[in-house]
Amino acid sequence: MRRVGFIGLGRMGLPMAQNLAKAGYEVLTWNRTPKEAEGLVLVGSPKEAAGTGLVITMLADDAATDLLERRFTPPGFALRLGLKDVRLIHQAADTTHTPMPLAHLLLDRMLEGVARGIGEEDWAAVLKVVEGSAGIGG
Repeated sequence: MRRVGFIGLGRMGLPMAQNLAKAGYEVLTWNRTPKEAEGLVLVGSPKEAAGTGLVITMLADDAATDLLERRFTPPGFALRLGLKDVRLIHQAADTTHTPMPLAHLLLDRMLEGVARGIGEEDWAAVLKVVEGSAGIGG
């Protein structure tokens, strides 16, 4: 069976990938948020989907492509600059006694990123900190 990789199963990508499957291709798919789709093979990483030798991407924007390809420089918005905004959210949550666990988690990861010397990379480089904490890279 012919194999093709497909990255991005949004509004446009999902029907395209399903049509390839209906045409007889084995479609190895990856999406930021896993989606079950009949006739498609979900894989664990974009690299695995690209291992077919032919890969189609249907991504929302250039920033999604940069993240997928792990391009964090030059920064669109430097990680260290995002700290100000996340700190303001953190302070507002504390002042109003509003639980914001994701904001607290993001602040911790951004601070760790700056401490690790990646503060001048794009804010998406926080992915390196998350991967390092999970023991899968970073």
